[in-house]
Amino acid sequence: MANLRSAVTIAAFPLAVLALLLAFIGVYQLLGLPASDELVEVANSYMARYGYVVVLIGALLEGTPVVNFYLPGSTVVVLAVAFSRHGALNVFAVLAVATLAFLVSYIFDYAAGRYGWYVLMLRFGLGPALDRTRGRVVQHGTKWLWVAYVHPNVGALAATACGILKVPFGRFVLLSIPALACWDALWGAITYFGADQLLRFLDMRWLIPAIAVWVLYAIIKGIRTRSDE
Repeated sequence: MANLRSAVTIAAFPLAVLALLLAFIGVYQLLGLPASDELVEVANSYMARYGYVVVLIGALLEGTPVVNFYLPGSTVVVLAVAFSRHGALNVFAVLAVATLAFLVSYIFDYAAGRYGWYVLMLRFGLGPALDRTRGRVVQHGTKWLWVAYVHPNVGALAATACGILKVPFGRFVLLSIPALACWDALWGAITYFGADQLLRFLDMRWLIPAIAVWVLYAIIKGIRTRSDE
């Protein structure tokens, strides 16, 4: 029973998003709004106008613990890179903005660890994950950031752990910049050359199973985290 309540609590946010999405799709179909190809064109035009701001805000959120607990990882950045293939944005500018935003968010994570603000993360059940990450930093040193920055969720925890361990700030930043740049360039290249296939999934028929998988992901991740407490 406790596990059921825990699962419901953890899944509340993604389930709310799923409900809103289903309602939106119902209205979308009822009003006969644009099909998949037209939707891509509409999204492309909006990306051309607001894309860099969207990337900045999205990457900042992706690098923030607790918030990124519910996000699958770099979704906004990936979509922006995909649209850059169609001329909406400059792919190098997208990656530069994303790298800068991730760096800023990781600096805040570092500060949260160094000055004790990470207690909020503990209240959301991220204590065991943070302890494991801190252990890896202790075992492998700051060079482990090269591994951690493969994914924003892990990177945010690693940055917080560096703050808790009082790694010198200058050293932390000097290691973070090249590690972030390398990973963003790698994922950016993969996304850019696979953009046409990726944008085919920008269709309402794919969004429902995608959100369903997201809900399942959040539940499993949350239960694992809390069971370690």
